[in-house]
Amino acid sequence: AGAPVRRESGVLLRTDDGARPWTAAAARRARGILAPSVGGAELMVEAHGSEEALLRALVGVVHRYDADMLVGWDLRRASIGYLIERANALKMEPPLLRQLGRTPTHEGQNERSRDTWGESVATGIHLTGRVLLNLWRCAKSELKLCSYTLENVAA
Repeated sequence: AGAPVRRESGVLLRTDDGARPWTAAAARRARGILAPSVGGAELMVEAHGSEEALLRALVGVVHRYDADMLVGWDLRRASIGYLIERANALKMEPPLLRQLGRTPTHEGQNERSRDTWGESVATGIHLTGRVLLNLWRCAKSELKLCSYTLENVAA
């Protein structure tokens, strides 16, 4: 009998107006809307005034929990792949790809060379020291459906 598992859930939001402060009332509204989906766990809500601040907050969460595995739906075109594209468009330094890994001061595999084989059979995204689990690929290999959208697989 080990220590009880502590469940935490949270949401990082980008506010529409970076100049307007995120109010406690707005945070309560967000918690009220999202709380039923987390099964009673305390829901942390953080708001950020810019896209870059939001991405840096995500990096902070990954490093705070020192996640061994990151899970996403369709990693290449959505979730992590989309975030990496947005960070590249914002010219974030160091690159988000490197910041999400365990060695943010060292160049990662994706920065040194392009993995065309990995892009065709996996995500082609490599985060140093972390495993990426693409739930879309898992669903596609395990289920026989006409459409592999998140909504269809979850139904």
